[in-house]
Amino acid sequence: MGYAPNAAAAALRRGPSDTIGFLMHDAFIRGREPHHLSLLSQAVIASAHEQYKLVPELIHWGQRANDATPVDDPEVIRTRRVGGLVCLGAWSNVDFAQIERWALPSCQLGIRPKTPKTLHAVGVDLRLGVQQACQYLLALGHRRLMMVSGPTRHTANGERVKGFQESVAEFGLSSDEHWVVLADIDHAGENAAIREGYLRVQSALDQPATRRPTAVLCTNDSLALGAIYAALANGLAVPTDLSVIGCDDSFLAGGCQPALTSIRIDYGRWLRAAVRNVADQMRGHEIADRHTLLPCELIKRDSCAAPPTSPREASSR
Repeated sequence: MGYAPNAAAAALRRGPSDTIGFLMHDAFIRGREPHHLSLLSQAVIASAHEQYKLVPELIHWGQRANDATPVDDPEVIRTRRVGGLVCLGAWSNVDFAQIERWALPSCQLGIRPKTPKTLHAVGVDLRLGVQQACQYLLALGHRRLMMVSGPTRHTANGERVKGFQESVAEFGLSSDEHWVVLADIDHAGENAAIREGYLRVQSALDQPATRRPTAVLCTNDSLALGAIYAALANGLAVPTDLSVIGCDDSFLAGGCQPALTSIRIDYGRWLRAAVRNVADQMRGHEIADRHTLLPCELIKRDSCAAPPTSPREASSR
């Protein structure tokens, strides 16, 4: 009959909200990455811990990069009464302006270069995580390091590549002694990422033993699994001949052989911090630091060791 509820009037009648909206870019669902689903489940757990209900909704943020028109307001804004928002996937000035227009307590998951200081955001220090991994490899004695990354237009990959470049520069490695290789894995799925990791590392391992990398750091665990396959295809052992590190510490890390060293993001802690931020705003608490960076943790397993000193490499020097 054309009836539409008036969310503002309903809010006045019911009083303070006990509901938080979780806005998630639909690309995070299409990508089928395990950690994307983990974000949603951890958001539900974190909201329950703060005694709030969570209402998730997909939104097409950033789908029109050259258009200044914001996407339609999500249903949780139009017809539901929510007291705050956790936002995942906003990346442009148009998206941020839309969130500010809603005038609700909110927190962004991730801190991007364009994230306004007026918005609350909780991110993960991806650059520092890679630097810790590089320092670990350098302490083992590695000097020929390679990074295999997804497209750097994505903030997470860009931050990890910067961390890698800063580390090799700090230790004085020349451009001939390290590589940064970009893999074509944009929304490609896990199998394509494994194949890309295999192909990129395979090319690097075709070099003479004295010039090929002794350690490979990948921006996700699927690429790292491909790197392990490339080493095996070349008759090399991991970690004896090639050390490999991944990122995200997914189920692949502990299940592959050898078990993969990986940079872990504590998604539970990340979501708890974001939900707590929104809950504190809803309760009227003052939050001093609007942008918060959480640390990563390097989970050391069996895929890293000191660089090779085998007769095969010694004879080629």
